[in-house]
Amino acid sequence: MDLDIYGGRDPRPSQKMILRALLSGEKRFIVTAGNRFPGKTTAAEWGVGNFCMENPGVEGFIGRWFKKNLYGTTLALWRELFPMPEWSEVFEYAGGTKLEPEYISFKNGSLIYLVPLQNYEEKLRGGNFTFGLIDQMEECPQKVWTQAVACVRGPVLLRE
Repeated sequence: MDLDIYGGRDPRPSQKMILRALLSGEKRFIVTAGNRFPGKTTAAEWGVGNFCMENPGVEGFIGRWFKKNLYGTTLALWRELFPMPEWSEVFEYAGGTKLEPEYISFKNGSLIYLVPLQNYEEKLRGGNFTFGLIDQMEECPQKVWTQAVACVRGPVLLRE
């Protein structure tokens, strides 16, 4: 299956910088900050989606402090970037409900856990993730960041 990870879009210069940092694999932590709407979350989600497609069997998480925003904003953007049924041969939403799945399961064995970070202790404790993406990190208390770092063994993708 030949899919365009960008869905016909041309990433903005700031998004290209984020994607280069993500895809190079040279940095363990990547933090991006900026005004609203330059495409930080979009670039991070493109990077995570691409990483999962190219690396079978990896596990990571996408988290946001408020559950409502995780599903209503962060996952809503993912659904826009990777719409079904076009991507149904690549991944599916699993666990939970149709509107609030627990994870994104890739056909190649990769998994992205969707983590409302207000419940981070039960979701991240003992985790052994390859990557993590925290959307709107400024919403999270520092102890959440500390726990997230402890459970990630590979690149961590952050958005501030």
